[in-house]
Amino acid sequence: FNQFATSEEFTAICEKYKVERGEMLPDKSMYTVCIDPGHSKVMPAGTCPMGPGSSVGKPADAIGTHGSASGLMEYELTLNIGMQLKAELEARGYNVIMTRTDGDKAYDLVYRAEVANDNADIMVRIHADGLDNTSVTGCSAIIITPSNPWNPQTYTGSKKLADSLISNYIAQTGIR
Repeated sequence: FNQFATSEEFTAICEKYKVERGEMLPDKSMYTVCIDPGHSKVMPAGTCPMGPGSSVGKPADAIGTHGSASGLMEYELTLNIGMQLKAELEARGYNVIMTRTDGDKAYDLVYRAEVANDNADIMVRIHADGLDNTSVTGCSAIIITPSNPWNPQTYTGSKKLADSLISNYIAQTGIR
């Protein structure tokens, strides 16, 4: 979040809430984080546009993968992690909203984006990519590119946040 605090997005948020940037960050309760635990047990039908205004479609969602060692479905793992993250962020004073709190409903990608766009200052999507080869491990963050046709202004802050999340995750877990 300190990386985010130096981004263009944070500057825009400060302006939105009429908060002056200084040595101390403003009250965390002013910020809402949207957590999107990836996938669900129930799949929505149809397709969603690739981005706002796009005529190109992609599946509305996918079932996700499963743990090759644990057998745990991705939608279960991401919800578990998402609920833990929610509790931690709330304990630190942030407002948190979730795109889903169970796996029994179909939520398409447009719905998930709208929840964040309409209600949050930042969105963190949680996924657990998988392979059948248990010797392969690691973590990654996916962000938009600077040439994204819909939201290029969010690239710099997204990159800083992704870099911070990955470096801290690696430091805490030792994963690649």
